[in-house]
Amino acid sequence: IADVLVSIVSTIGYTVWNLEQGADNKQLWYFCGGTKKANQDCGNDLFEQNCYDNDGNDYSDVSYMATFLILYNNFLPLSLYVTLEIMNYIQAHFIDSDVEMYDPVSDTPALARTSNQNGDIGQIEYIFSDKTGTLTQNEMRFRRSSVGGNIYGD
Repeated sequence: IADVLVSIVSTIGYTVWNLEQGADNKQLWYFCGGTKKANQDCGNDLFEQNCYDNDGNDYSDVSYMATFLILYNNFLPLSLYVTLEIMNYIQAHFIDSDVEMYDPVSDTPALARTSNQNGDIGQIEYIFSDKTGTLTQNEMRFRRSSVGGNIYGD
C-alpha cells in the first residue's frame, strides 16, 4: 500500500513538473545529448523514437506510475528491515530499564544481551532448570518422552 502511495505521489509530482516545463521537455533528453530537433539521429535505434519532436505520443501517467512502482519496489522492504532493527534495539533498551524486571535481592536489573531476543520471549513454553544442579549434579538424562502418542524412554 505504501509503495503504491509513494508511486502515486511521484507520478503527480512528475506530471506537475512536466506541465510547468512545457511540452518540449517530455523527450528523453539524456539519450539525445540535450537536443530536441526533428529527425535528429541519436545513434541508438532503441531510443531513436525519443529524439524526435513531440507528436503527442507521450507516455501516459499510468506508464509513469508503473515505472515508479518498479523503481520503488525494493525501496520499501529495505526500509522495513531497517525500521524493525531499530525497533528491536529500542525494545531491548526498554527491557533493560523496566522497573518490574529488577531484582532487589541481588540488585540486578534485566539485561538484554541482543536486540532481537524480545521477539522470542513470547514463544518460550518450557524451561528445564533445577537452579543449582544439586539434584541432577549437572547431568541431564533422557527419561521419557511422548511423541504422537508413542512413549519413548523408561
